[in-house]
Amino acid sequence: YYTQKTGTREGLALFWSLKTFQTVSQNNLKSHQIQSFFQNIHHHHHTVTPSEQTTTTPLLPLSLSRHIQQFLSHPQNADLRNILSQKLGHVLQTVPLICRNTNHAFIVAQTHLFYHPHASHIRLLQMLASCHQIEKERQLLLHSVTETVTKKETNSTNHDDNHHNDDNNSIRHHKDGKQQQTASVIFAGDFNSSPTSGAARLLFERTVAPADGVTDQGTTWKHVNTFTWERQNENPTVTTHDHNSTNTTTTSTPPPPVAAASDRNVIAASSSLSPPVVALPDSFPKMVSGCYGPHDHDHDHDH
Repeated sequence: YYTQKTGTREGLALFWSLKTFQTVSQNNLKSHQIQSFFQNIHHHHHTVTPSEQTTTTPLLPLSLSRHIQQFLSHPQNADLRNILSQKLGHVLQTVPLICRNTNHAFIVAQTHLFYHPHASHIRLLQMLASCHQIEKERQLLLHSVTETVTKKETNSTNHDDNHHNDDNNSIRHHKDGKQQQTASVIFAGDFNSSPTSGAARLLFERTVAPADGVTDQGTTWKHVNTFTWERQNENPTVTTHDHNSTNTTTTSTPPPPVAAASDRNVIAASSSLSPPVVALPDSFPKMVSGCYGPHDHDHDHDH
């Protein structure tokens, strides 16, 4: 199915094999405007307490964790908030798929993130909001799978039916014998990001700390106080960005150059407002790169 991006003729199209996956109803072909994830952030300022500056975030109804909302609601970030919630027309597609042969459940998602080389911080926040929405869709799929399995078990009248349920690959067994339903995530698209960018690191490392000159060479939040919508078409004057695309078919992009110490101090020098810790929800599955790269490892874990 196809979803057109707001304000332009380009968009996203998602295809899958009906021989491999079960038929999906039209109601389950979801298209989300990423800007809508930021539209419930209001103009106010609240001091973030140490207990709120955690490295793990709960899955909140408003899609974004409290300290992210507080950072974006600060008056100093009015332009950033406006860009995220009003200017950008990017979309996120999500669809629940169940394999015909194995009954394994998946949430398949794709998106196309903002392109600008000075907007690594915007791509990071778009990625975070997208992952929150994907996890919501995954939880709904898990609930649906659980109800289906429970109904089958209730109506089961013979050992063969129970044995068939045990073979369902969307079911895992705890040590106490209780069944646990599972659902995987496949997240594809054009992220306009290198493997070492904030957006990619959020997916694979789960947490992106504020720019400290070590974890991301200070590039993710470098332009948070200087990038504006009105100046986006100006020719970039620096090359320390993550604009080279990473997708499911290539990993040839080299990492961005290390920023000079003076560059890493741009945020600190221009504002006392520190960027927040950005982290995936604890329940979000561990992700592994679909292409060969520095993050393509840990295959022994559940994904």
